[in-house]
Amino acid sequence: MKRITAFLLMLSFCVCFTGCGDGSTGESGNTDSMNSDNNTDEEEFSFPYDIETDDGLLQLSNIYLMQEKTEHGYEGIMAVEFDFSNMESDDWYWFDKDHLIQIFQGYGAGTPLPIHTINKKESEIGSDGKKYFFYQVDETREAFSEFDVQLNIYISKSYKEYNPEINIPSTECEISETFPEEVQSIFDTSFWK
Repeated sequence: MKRITAFLLMLSFCVCFTGCGDGSTGESGNTDSMNSDNNTDEEEFSFPYDIETDDGLLQLSNIYLMQEKTEHGYEGIMAVEFDFSNMESDDWYWFDKDHLIQIFQGYGAGTPLPIHTINKKESEIGSDGKKYFFYQVDETREAFSEFDVQLNIYISKSYKEYNPEINIPSTECEISETFPEEVQSIFDTSFWK
């Protein structure tokens, strides 16, 4: 009788412990929920986006998307705004002389906005510390809000390179049929490089 009681007691302990790892409770369940929490808690993109350089902090401060309706879809111009105001004015000057900033289409997740990065319009750094890069956006079937802006930003100075690749939901950008007045003014006075 003692043997049967001991056997049943051990069997009940085994059933209790093996039932704890079913994914809803116990260690396995917590690990699964932690993994799914980590996937949903990814840091979301927001402006300004800081880029550390050897001359100081450069910020990608905004992206403006001028979207125009075509007969069959949408096309437009993208203005990428960098802000140098966290640097001293002498550093702006030398950064602009010594560095090359290039922007290419990135390869992030999602559907990329088709940015034509071969021909670009580039402004000088203004008195407010802002510099703009303008790119043509090829015709799309859907509105720009359905895409991601995937940028590979290449900043080089002699032997040092900074190459952040960022994926920005278009909904974080300013999408409209016209640029804000100050951006339009710079677009009108810039020249093709």
